[in-house]
Amino acid sequence: MRVRLPWLDRSGRFSTLKAVTLALLALPGLVAAIRYGTGHLGARPLNEAILVTGLWAVRLLLLSLFVTPARQILRLPKLVIVRRMIGVAAFAYAACHLTLYAADQAFDLAKIGSEIVLRLYLTIGFSAFLLLAALAITSTDGMIRRLGGKRWLALHRAVYGAALLAVIHYFMQSKLAVGEATMIAGLG
Repeated sequence: MRVRLPWLDRSGRFSTLKAVTLALLALPGLVAAIRYGTGHLGARPLNEAILVTGLWAVRLLLLSLFVTPARQILRLPKLVIVRRMIGVAAFAYAACHLTLYAADQAFDLAKIGSEIVLRLYLTIGFSAFLLLAALAITSTDGMIRRLGGKRWLALHRAVYGAALLAVIHYFMQSKLAVGEATMIAGLG
């Protein structure tokens, strides 16, 4: 099994586009971690970290959907090489979001499960997470070969459902501060 470094293109050469994209994708998480570590994440730092990671998950998910039209509009076919990276980063931020939520609940799995079942916005968010997990797991070249192109493509069309669910989850949890949620819902 050969591991391909994320900043290399398919031929194994360094890709500036992929390296810059990777750095930019990691930046919000790094900034949040530094702010958390230095005590600059507000009065409720864990809650703020949950919100930040969830927001970036939604932003990156929508950005991954925008890659195809952007490459056509801007006539930049090379943009397609970062679409998978952006989608997997969206899943990574969603996984951090869920993990931080679990930490906030003291990793009480019974309580977390109960909350997910009883609170509609958590049910919707968890459903989006499960779809993203399936997409991230099957995002490798090997999975494309195993599933076959048509089945893989049919599965990966679920990204639209995941995006819709993620935007609804974000909008519902925003409660009073709905400005950005409304804007994202309009973009989604």
